[in-house]
Amino acid sequence: MANIIQQPGLIEMAIGPLPITLSGLNVNNKRYVLGIRFNFKSFNEEIILKQNKNPSGNAIFNISSIVEDVFKEIQPNIEVSNRVNITNTGLKYFIRSGEEIANNSIVWDSIFPTAPKYLINGIKEPFLINWFGSTQGIKLTSLQGWLTNNPDIVNFKPINIKLTDHYTISWINYNATDNLTLNDFNAQPWAIRYIFYRNNFTTNVGEHISTLYSSPEFNRTTCTANLTSTPNFDNIVSTLGVGPLNDLDNFTPIRNLISSFNATEYEVQLVACSSSSPSIANCNTPSLIRPFLGTVLLKQRFKIDAADCSNFTPYQVSFLNTLGGIDYFTFTKRNTRNISIERSIIFRPYGDFSSATYQVDPGKRGLTTANTNLTDNYELSSDWLSNEESIWLQELFTSPYVKININGNWQSCILLNTSYEEKTIARNNKLFRHEIRITLSSPKRVQK
Repeated sequence: MANIIQQPGLIEMAIGPLPITLSGLNVNNKRYVLGIRFNFKSFNEEIILKQNKNPSGNAIFNISSIVEDVFKEIQPNIEVSNRVNITNTGLKYFIRSGEEIANNSIVWDSIFPTAPKYLINGIKEPFLINWFGSTQGIKLTSLQGWLTNNPDIVNFKPINIKLTDHYTISWINYNATDNLTLNDFNAQPWAIRYIFYRNNFTTNVGEHISTLYSSPEFNRTTCTANLTSTPNFDNIVSTLGVGPLNDLDNFTPIRNLISSFNATEYEVQLVACSSSSPSIANCNTPSLIRPFLGTVLLKQRFKIDAADCSNFTPYQVSFLNTLGGIDYFTFTKRNTRNISIERSIIFRPYGDFSSATYQVDPGKRGLTTANTNLTDNYELSSDWLSNEESIWLQELFTSPYVKININGNWQSCILLNTSYEEKTIARNNKLFRHEIRITLSSPKRVQK
């Protein structure tokens, strides 16, 4: 009987070894069989792998390459215009074990469990993997932080942001003390609170509060429902839009409130509920929600960069980071746009063989442009960065999913850099600069 003796934990980063070890093959049977069923939205398919026993009598399947291929089919929503959205960087899956018998058919020794496992489209270094046991994985005692290595967010420093910027921050819907269910009302995200400030976060000038009952991850029909039951965690990673151009729950950009309150800073809080059964007559009324605000699970501050003293056009770039979240960076120094023109030229005979008699029209024959493609290329330069910022920004160079904001529209792009270089100056405390070259993914066509 083929038994699973080693497998990934409840939640794992997908990029890196993901060993599943089977043991106990019947001596009369041929090979070990592993079944993997992925489940994400409409994607629901079982992949069957077969393997001979190794010298130890077991079979070790590394499913990492399969997982990476699946993630390629569910590309993430890099930028989020509204309040909460699915990031598409989490994947639910199930595994079962079996054996191939003499007639090449499969006998399954286990069935798919009812409880899934989860993978996040992030990187886990091999030396950080615990290779033994069946319950290994990401170890969190609570919502430990946003899915980013941005040093400003990690160290809870205000992020400078422009009124024309989008920004999103992501988290894992997981609390290890509750075994993934988050059925403790004090542990699960319930409301979003925006607090607006002036004078370097010393003067509170207003706030906006809304609940998460309409979000698919939390499976609530109202803000008072399902606070002690298991939310829907098909989407293990949630993303919150918090930039000035991101929308609030009423589809109003956050910058409208910034302007209304004449704020220069604001703080975003992900908050739990203080009661398992709050009495709220209207889930859209902040004054009724406020008395039931509980523990602040996660928070981040933003500082409005209103004055642009640069002579260069800034470009904001978003990218999938190594933790499976979305990060943003704005290149504010010398940025150059170059348009590459590619023409397909054909030769048309001078004579017209379709007319009643042979005729020559020199104005319409000879070398002719069949079609023309225009490709936008950009060379972007950062300002001087600290060592921490420089290390974090290197994730952009290796990210598989990158977008750039062009005139308010997010467009997919490809990084052309095959390496990255750091430019240092000794007199400026060893600060760093980065330059990237990108091309838009969709070339423009022009008329023939």
